[in-house]
Amino acid sequence: MMKHWGQLTAVLAVIGGGVLLATTPAQAKAGYTITKVQSIRRTAYHVKNDKKTLFTWDKTHTKRLRILNQMDDANQTMSWMADQKVTMTHNGKSATYLHIGDEYNSDDGYVYAKSMVKGYSKGYQTDAAYFGYYRLDAATKVGVSPSGSVTLPKGTVVQIAYSAYDGHESLTINGDALSYQLRQKLGLTGTKRLKAVDLNAVKVTPVAQPAYNTVKHNDFADTHASNLFAGTPNAGTQKQLFRTTSDGYVEYYDNGATQTQSEAVPQGKPASQKILQSSTSHGVTTVAYRTHIKGLKDTPTTVDGQAGYQLTIAPQAKTTTVKDKIYDTYLIGGQPFFTYETDTTLPVTAKKVSAKTLASLDKATKAPTYYRTTKKVTVSAPFDAYVSGTLNSKITLPKGTIVAGILTTQRTKKQTRQVLQLDASRLSANLLKPGYQRGLWGSQEPTVTKNTAAFTRVKRPAYLPRYGSAGDLYLGSTTKALMAGGIDK
Repeated sequence: MMKHWGQLTAVLAVIGGGVLLATTPAQAKAGYTITKVQSIRRTAYHVKNDKKTLFTWDKTHTKRLRILNQMDDANQTMSWMADQKVTMTHNGKSATYLHIGDEYNSDDGYVYAKSMVKGYSKGYQTDAAYFGYYRLDAATKVGVSPSGSVTLPKGTVVQIAYSAYDGHESLTINGDALSYQLRQKLGLTGTKRLKAVDLNAVKVTPVAQPAYNTVKHNDFADTHASNLFAGTPNAGTQKQLFRTTSDGYVEYYDNGATQTQSEAVPQGKPASQKILQSSTSHGVTTVAYRTHIKGLKDTPTTVDGQAGYQLTIAPQAKTTTVKDKIYDTYLIGGQPFFTYETDTTLPVTAKKVSAKTLASLDKATKAPTYYRTTKKVTVSAPFDAYVSGTLNSKITLPKGTIVAGILTTQRTKKQTRQVLQLDASRLSANLLKPGYQRGLWGSQEPTVTKNTAAFTRVKRPAYLPRYGSAGDLYLGSTTKALMAGGIDK
């Protein structure tokens, strides 16, 4: 969205838009209330009419999140996964909505159910994406690559990857997330991997990620993100590794083998215990098992009337940065452990420069150009839904309005003509009212007009900052890095 204007953020417009949204009669009187929630098995749906504008909404039905019919591409139409049917009541009338997300288990809001059709859209397919956990409700036979098969016990909790191809849904079980005991029993050693299974051919129940599990889910679940290394991050080798498994084991690897981030499955045999009890309070999870694990600071307790041990798993809010890597920190029984998370961009701080250097930087920066309307002009400006999707609304620029713009050319089949690309997002909230009243946001995509004769080039207004700034000023210090692209709405 920023390719035409660089790092611009329409803060002024958005502040105004927020006020307008709060006071727009249509929004204020909406009064939508969710009166019934029915959880359903994740079910595929697609848009009934992809030519008609269709929004998803937040739970208050006041914020337009996505424009679903614009999500299709040239090769296929989108399919969405519904996990709830909800009843929304408005002015005494009720309607059914679906709570939907994509195959990566995103939260894409609520959509009017009658605007959707059950099933995958024609030809829809997706890559595998980790999105959650299932409990096996029966002993489940699963193929193994390169050959053979294994049977997973009834009741096993598994981490899965979900995929769909032309209406066929399948799950791939992450064997690496299973306990050492179960993997050894099944013969899942070396390069052996579990094959995908037909979702409709197995008896499974979706479950929440176990509280004791340290895997951090973003778009995908990192297969080795649950491996925690003792001490603090450094370039040396790691000998001690702690992890919990999807099927409910605590494993501590202190066997002399070198443990690395690149290995999804730790090396060697661990000391391990089956988790018999698990509870979470104030962000700290406590697990209990039967026998003390040497090397961990577990403490005696009673489990089901018998002697046992308990261990606390406490994720820390503060991360550690070493060079270009970020590490999460955990306290396991009070002992520090860390896990590799992701690459990072080192923070940039402001530095003082000489007047001469600043002048050269200013000269090298391509400054925005400005135009003033010579008469009243109506243009079609783009406005965004809160998450994705763009619709145009007509806005009127009174005579004398100053706009940021670029004079360029536009090629059609018959001719090349001169056009003016305007940055409408930098206009005042008052002028952007037609879009805001629709519950949309000023887009940073350009507003294109062929009526170049209605504009005349002017100098940068004195009230706008120099150096290519969009005019947005942020309260506080310049010593902290600030990326305009990271400031939303």
